[in-house]
Amino acid sequence: MPKQSGIKMYRELKTNGSFKDIPVIILSGISKRVFLHSQEALTEFGGKNVPEPEAYIEKPVEPEELAEIIKKYVK
Repeated sequence: MPKQSGIKMYRELKTNGSFKDIPVIILSGISKRVFLHSQEALTEFGGKNVPEPEAYIEKPVEPEELAEIIKKYVK
C-alpha cells in the first residue's frame, strides 16, 4: 500500500466500530510471524489490542487457495 502501511490500515479497521466486524483477509509479502510481532509491539506501546485477521496469506499464493479462502468469508 503506497500511502500507509497495511498494519496501520488493519488496526484502523479493527478498532473502528463501523468496520470491526468485517472479516479481513491479509495477502502480504511479510510473514504472519512478523505481522503478529508488529501488532504486539504496537499494543505494548499504548495501542489498542486487536484480534488476529480472519485469514493471513503469504505471497506467493496459488489462485485456487486464494479463491477458497475468499469463499469462506464472503457471503
